Amino acid sequence: MKFLKSIFWPFISISLLTILIIFMTLQWSRSLRVDVNLFPFNLSNRTRNVLNEIRRQVNTFVYNQTRIESEGPKYGGLMSTTQEELEGMEWENNIDCTKHRRKTSAEDLLCLERKTFLMNYRNPCYYENNSTLRCLPYFQIIGVCKSGTSDLFKRMLRHPQIVQNKGILKKETWFWTWRRHGNVGFHTNMPGRTMMLSTFLDLFDAKTIQTNIVYIKDYGEYHPLVTGHGDPMDFWDQASWRDIPQNDQNADEPVYTDIHVIRHLNPNLKLILLLRDPVERLFSNYLHASFGSTADEFHKDVLLSLDLLNNCTRNKTMRACLYTPSILGSLRTPISGSFYSLHLKEWLKAFPRKQMFITRTEDFGRDILGTLVQIFRFLRLEAMPTKDLYQIAQEGHYYITSKKSRSGNILNETRILLNEYFNPYNEELAHILGNENYLWDDMKRS
Repeated sequence: MKFLKSIFWPFISISLLTILIIFMTLQWSRSLRVDVNLFPFNLSNRTRNVLNEIRRQVNTFVYNQTRIESEGPKYGGLMSTTQEELEGMEWENNIDCTKHRRKTSAEDLLCLERKTFLMNYRNPCYYENNSTLRCLPYFQIIGVCKSGTSDLFKRMLRHPQIVQNKGILKKETWFWTWRRHGNVGFHTNMPGRTMMLSTFLDLFDAKTIQTNIVYIKDYGEYHPLVTGHGDPMDFWDQASWRDIPQNDQNADEPVYTDIHVIRHLNPNLKLILLLRDPVERLFSNYLHASFGSTADEFHKDVLLSLDLLNNCTRNKTMRACLYTPSILGSLRTPISGSFYSLHLKEWLKAFPRKQMFITRTEDFGRDILGTLVQIFRFLRLEAMPTKDLYQIAQEGHYYITSKKSRSGNILNETRILLNEYFNPYNEELAHILGNENYLWDDMKRS
């Protein structure tokens, strides 16, 4: 009996320790944020090294298993769209490129022949004139303004398989909804500044993608690098739709937007969308774009903006109002970007949901590392070492609006007014995404 007692407690202790180690390791594999210092007892350096190696192996295994189960082979061409999804894109079959089309300031890209991309490139690339390699972006951060897109893009560029572009801040091109229509900013006309597709392609480093090669057994030469850009105005600004020849310029609303043009040229583009509490986003954008500088000014300009929209929507839909240049240019606040569900539905007309990674800015801020891991999986890139991910996540924020500290907080009456105005759109967004977090009730309580 004494012998049984002598081995009972050590056995229980070892069993509990084993269970604790397994539990902590599983937590590491999910969030990659748990540190060995959280153990409620001292560990030797050797033990710490062993546990860190276990964590690394589990992380790698879980990452690869998730990728294999959800994405198929490790290497290969771009993910294809299913027949069911293709049937949901009837608009492509309705484009008639045989008729005479009116000429506009923008290229008629909706009738441009789609390129056949090279299968041994992860990025969508093709040879122009059988000699020069040209590459479209593999991914795009589509929005939203003042939701942390620059901070996210900067961190993403730390992945060794992502090649930066040659645009503004190595991030923005301003092409699709602004420069290809000869517009910069809120539709300020810039004569002679219209950008052509060829110039847009020049912003992506095809040479680096081409020269980076891996050799795969039974497959051959493969180019694993990808490139992308982040233009947050593309999510909400479709006001230049009359420049698309296939639209009726006398109509109130478009049939086709630049989103359809993007989809036509780059059907497997991976889209990343950050959505911030729409009231906070609007105030931050208001200050950043110098619409005003104080909370009092913001309140007055919000009232003017809502009056303008309310007057417009007496005779037109909100979609027609937000996609009208004269309305957009007359708004005293950049409020258009906060009608998330309205704009997301436009993107879902052209792209299947599986090609979109959507998260809240607030959740990204709480778990930078975990969000990056999810995005790199979504992009089908190789897993990064845990220590490198920790380092990227711990870096300071790329940009903090200094004007916010001088402006004061949003007035409570302004917040109540905007929350009520945006609520139907937030409810629709939560329904589309199947996630009540997009009501931002947690932000209203805090």
